[in-house]
Amino acid sequence: MTSKWLKESLRLIQEDELSRILDNPSLAPLVGSALAATGRGVPNFDSLLAIPSETTIDERALLRAFFEKMWSGRGHVLEIGPFMGGTTRAIATGMMANPNRSGDSKLCTFDRFGHYKADDGLYDFAYSLVETGQLQEDELRRLCQGGSFLDLFHAIHDDTDYGDLIVTTAGELRDAPAAVVQGDTLELPEGFVCDAVFIDGCKSWYGTKEFAMNVLPHLNPGCPLIFQDYGWHTTFWVSALIHLIPNAFELFANIDMTYAFRLTRPLTVDEVDRCFPDSVEDMGINRTIGLFTETERLAVERSDVRGIVSSRLHLAAGLAYLGSTADCIGILDTMLANPVYRQFHGQIGVARRQPTYRPDGGIFLSEPIVEKNDLPLTAPV
Repeated sequence: MTSKWLKESLRLIQEDELSRILDNPSLAPLVGSALAATGRGVPNFDSLLAIPSETTIDERALLRAFFEKMWSGRGHVLEIGPFMGGTTRAIATGMMANPNRSGDSKLCTFDRFGHYKADDGLYDFAYSLVETGQLQEDELRRLCQGGSFLDLFHAIHDDTDYGDLIVTTAGELRDAPAAVVQGDTLELPEGFVCDAVFIDGCKSWYGTKEFAMNVLPHLNPGCPLIFQDYGWHTTFWVSALIHLIPNAFELFANIDMTYAFRLTRPLTVDEVDRCFPDSVEDMGINRTIGLFTETERLAVERSDVRGIVSSRLHLAAGLAYLGSTADCIGILDTMLANPVYRQFHGQIGVARRQPTYRPDGGIFLSEPIVEKNDLPLTAPV
């Protein structure tokens, strides 16, 4: 049955008949797999892998296919948190291949462009750019100095065939209402028409709220929002955003940690502010448990095994954030002991050591006790 649906989804994507498969969230994993398979098949797909990235190959393949096959092409695309631009290249090359793209459409990418890794860590992470001949070693060393990687980002993208599409803004989302930021805050200019958003920069609870208040009220119903961190265990606030605002988002595709939704109705700043508290502490334990119990129920309803796992990890993370460490450990150890979750033991094991983090640092637990016949607790590739 799955193979049949995947083949049918591939055919519909290739024939631009997507409306027939996008109205059923239960098909989201198949749509995501079909988009990734389509993206892997485009000419020069290897160029999408040439930039070091913390996203998976299939996540970039999905973005490449989505922006060629599903993006309307009428407005601008907003990207939040590109790092060195592995996702930027996937999105931009898809935009370039889209026959409906307006000549005025831009890829507006927002990041603090710095202080993500120490200079040596950034250099080591980016060294494959030297190995593949994209940069000289001394040039890379120079571009990695001083904490900022904005010049490195420009060196990678400016001279490409899609370089003119990209508009960069250096700034950050605040971690608290009174926080002082380096650079600009995320504010869309008057008249900015955005018809797709990719989000990989919501790295705190309040930062997620600031994104939502500053962006969502500007979007029209039907606008796709693609969240790269939705399935990752630490960033439980992304899933919380989707489910705390009622009847506003409809899932249509997912692959790995990336989940894609459509905005179903207009939102206002006041509604976002009312539905999404300023802090996890304002949520409290009981509301946090209720929220992620509901996200798990919805994942079960659509037979989304990864979504079930993510919901439990998000509950554990929320409890750890609120200081309920014993309950967090109980959830994670129960999952590690359950063979049903064996294929996810890598991510669960990472969560068992650090379920989440605060703006001022990680929240760490004691090491789990692992049976000799258990799988290695390695991070997912």
